[in-house]
Amino acid sequence: MKIKGKVKNLAPSLLINIMAVTALFTVPLRTYQLVNIIEPQTGFYARYDITILILYALIFVACLLFFLLSFIDGAMPAPNLPRGKNVFIGVSSAFLSITLLIDSIMQIDKLIALHNKYDLDFFELLYYLVKTGGMTALVQAIFAILSAVYFSIFAISYLKGKEYYKTERVMALFPIIWGLCRAIQRFIEPIRFKNVSELLLQLFMLIFMLVFFLSFARIASQVNGEKSMWLLFASGLSASLIAMTITVPSIIVMIMGKSSLLYSHYPVAFCDLFFAVFVVALLLELVPSKLEIEQMNKSEVELIEQTEEKIEGVQ
Repeated sequence: MKIKGKVKNLAPSLLINIMAVTALFTVPLRTYQLVNIIEPQTGFYARYDITILILYALIFVACLLFFLLSFIDGAMPAPNLPRGKNVFIGVSSAFLSITLLIDSIMQIDKLIALHNKYDLDFFELLYYLVKTGGMTALVQAIFAILSAVYFSIFAISYLKGKEYYKTERVMALFPIIWGLCRAIQRFIEPIRFKNVSELLLQLFMLIFMLVFFLSFARIASQVNGEKSMWLLFASGLSASLIAMTITVPSIIVMIMGKSSLLYSHYPVAFCDLFFAVFVVALLLELVPSKLEIEQMNKSEVELIEQTEEKIEGVQ
């Protein structure tokens, strides 16, 4: 029995609504944790609290719903990005590009600090990075810049109404490599993942982010994107939910004047916040209207009827 695309009248906008409602709960819960139960010196949970279980349960259920509903949704749009001018996509892409450059600067700053701390020359620094696994920080910085260039082209495409990004098939892979480097860095951290709440959330976010960038690259480049749209929605909303759960509470704590409560080893990654903004802006523009859903269902019914008539004619 075919399950994929079985539910014909399930609007993809429901998935975005689920993400928004879940974030209304996870953001306050995470803010409470940062202020009350997380040690700023280590980033570990200082004590057990029921909000830990509630937060993980909310995220797990929401992500499960994203993948399940996206898979069975028969109203998923065709694997094509919106055409023509689109200010929302253009501006969100531009901000994502800027924050990727900031991420690159942060990684370069880490390497410079390491160089100054041990007084290493360039080749000694490279050897040290290879030996300790820190080479991913250098590669991450490089591909953050390259990814920023790609999303700059993407932003210009939508601000001008030209599809410049479609010819940049190789560049569409750069965000994937950038995200992979980030994930590798988190995996090689010599600590217990379940204790450092920030690290565990980041790992799941990066995994979903990688799936999103892969699906996005296929659709944007028109390369084997036929079965990628449901993954674009599912992984994009999952990564966005976790990204907002991580970044927004940290920003709230900073605004409250309690920055000392934040774990300094994981500074706020604004690229994650604007990644979430970009995903929501993109998916909102991809969501088909009620009329478009009805037309899709009507076309499918007509196609089935024509197929049945042909079979009967052959018999």
